[in-house]
Amino acid sequence: MARWGALIQHTTIWLLVSLLPIAWATPGPCEVETGQSSIIVDIEESRGDQVNQTTVPEVLPIVGEPDVDVVLSTVFPKGPTLFQLDGKRLQLLQPLDRDADNLSHMVFQLVCQVKATKKRRTIPVIVRVSDINDNAPVFQGTPYETGISELVPIGTTIFDGVRAVDSDAGVNGLAEYFIIPGDNNTLDAANAVDGNGYFAIPLPHQGHVTVNRSLDYERTKKYLVTIVASDRARDTKQRLSSTTTLIVNVQDDDDQDPSFIYKGCTMHDGACINPEYNSYVNGGVLAGILTIEPDKIQAVDMDTLDARIKYSIESGEPESWSTYFDIDANTGAVRQLVPVDTSIAKKFQLIVKAEEVSEAKRFTTAKLTITVRPVDASPPVVAASLDEGQVEENSPKGTKVLDLQGQPIKLSVSDPDLGPGDPIPKYKFELTTNFFDIDKDGYLIVADDTLDRDAPNTGKFRFQVVAREVNGGAASAPYSLAVKLLDQNDNAPVIPKTQPITVPASLEPTAVYKVEATDIDEGENARISYSIYHVSNNGGNKFTIDP
Repeated sequence: MARWGALIQHTTIWLLVSLLPIAWATPGPCEVETGQSSIIVDIEESRGDQVNQTTVPEVLPIVGEPDVDVVLSTVFPKGPTLFQLDGKRLQLLQPLDRDADNLSHMVFQLVCQVKATKKRRTIPVIVRVSDINDNAPVFQGTPYETGISELVPIGTTIFDGVRAVDSDAGVNGLAEYFIIPGDNNTLDAANAVDGNGYFAIPLPHQGHVTVNRSLDYERTKKYLVTIVASDRARDTKQRLSSTTTLIVNVQDDDDQDPSFIYKGCTMHDGACINPEYNSYVNGGVLAGILTIEPDKIQAVDMDTLDARIKYSIESGEPESWSTYFDIDANTGAVRQLVPVDTSIAKKFQLIVKAEEVSEAKRFTTAKLTITVRPVDASPPVVAASLDEGQVEENSPKGTKVLDLQGQPIKLSVSDPDLGPGDPIPKYKFELTTNFFDIDKDGYLIVADDTLDRDAPNTGKFRFQVVAREVNGGAASAPYSLAVKLLDQNDNAPVIPKTQPITVPASLEPTAVYKVEATDIDEGENARISYSIYHVSNNGGNKFTIDP
């Protein structure tokens, strides 16, 4: 028990000793309540001209009541006086712009005098200026523009120069980048296509622009990429942003095969598809350079690189084709090397290759059919269903000439040189008149809609027709045709002018004048009947005329 009493006694003594320093540490007037040697407060930068923001803490932690226990004043050793005292509160005198003035903090002196003892103390006050999100990111180094090949792979970074600076602090000053749809008016003015979708920024904090879809110079040569830079303010509604554009010029590369070109070829995306050429050679004759239809063999580079084209014959049938034909690698001209006749082949089917002289060696092919004609021993022969026909005058162009039985007159051509299975050449007809022609089906038709049977015209045409192969060759002997023009009632009767007639007074009917009109039409169309149209002085009942 004595031991416990002694322990309690010692414990009590320890408590008294430990309590004494606490009583001694109580701050007096002009001391900082926290016991620190300086005071730290925080304040937000101003929004515009704002000066009413308060500090945190709002009241300076100084012991003593101002103007009662202590007298407080401020000293700004560097720069203007930014605060005034309102008791223990700091009142801002002018707006604070943390960003423009690079003002993260400021230090001034708080002078405190104890009224009772007149003792003075100077306490450093550190004011930390906190950032507000009041600045949007500003793009640097604009305008942005770059050029890329149309063959650049998807995912390739094409531009890494996008950079925006935000003068705010912390997350308010960090920018991230996005691509958005462009404005139609801007796109039209720049004559560009919207780059949204074709390009991407996979890492928003970096701003590197990459290819997102395949490009094609032949379709689109210029893109306008609209880029937004936004800060990362924690409150997404308070985030600020700015916008700029990146011009992407697509450069042509060798991604298009060459194309054969000739009038009438079926086109797709500007290129000729399934091109076919035709030519012929006469049996037993060396032709040299062949005449090609519908046009000479020619191919062009579909890219703007304008690579030179090299021509060759890649394959053909029959297998002996290379003995008889060759092609100039530079011009595409096809040459016959040795004579050939129909006993060897009636037709050669060749595949012509046009290849770019480039690293890619892009190429295309066309079909060339060369027909071998039999030895031309006899000229073609023209025949007609009838060598004389008729058609009404004033008939429109294209009207068929008919025979006496009302059937259209049709012409045909035969060639004694042609045997069974020989290809039949195309013929064209040459006429010695411009009033008639032969249509594509061989019918004799009107070619001039001013045919006139009436005098002084003859009313009948005689002319000759010659048939000639379209690709040249011998012509037929002339074939004579005659066409009679049938009359149309297209002319009115004509009454000759007469001198005045004097008629003696008489009560008996008597002949006073014979009217003789003429009509240059024919047959019934020229028959004339007469009647009195008008008599002056009310004499209508005094004259008659024999119809």
